[in-house]
Amino acid sequence: MRGNLTEGRYVTMEANGFTVTNPSNASFGITATPATSTHSDINQRWVVHQLDIDNNGAQFNISSALDGRWVTQNGTLSSTVNEAQPFTVNFLSDGQGYTFTTSNAQYMSIDSGGWGIASTQFAFQLYAVTYSS
Repeated sequence: MRGNLTEGRYVTMEANGFTVTNPSNASFGITATPATSTHSDINQRWVVHQLDIDNNGAQFNISSALDGRWVTQNGTLSSTVNEAQPFTVNFLSDGQGYTFTTSNAQYMSIDSGGWGIASTQFAFQLYAVTYSS
């Protein structure tokens, strides 16, 4: 994907060979699992929900395509949208990807150890994919 993110897309968020993952319906925490070339794993599929038209329309909540739960500020998944962490999503030029920034200037990140919030800029490659049932 390239350019500004838009409402309602199915996306996978990948970096360094790993993808942001909802491990299962029964688990509460976000994990990182190896990325797949087809981007077809529903556990790795997310939906972005645009919050405003201010800030260039770059503020989003993120829900899991697996079960509809929302990404929270501490990496858990909540069934309540009021607990969702708003992220400002910025497209970086030259193919660097996208950053997901919290309101207190922290960045979503992943690595082989899992999901986290970092104090330094962290970029993801996003893949927008259409799925058939």
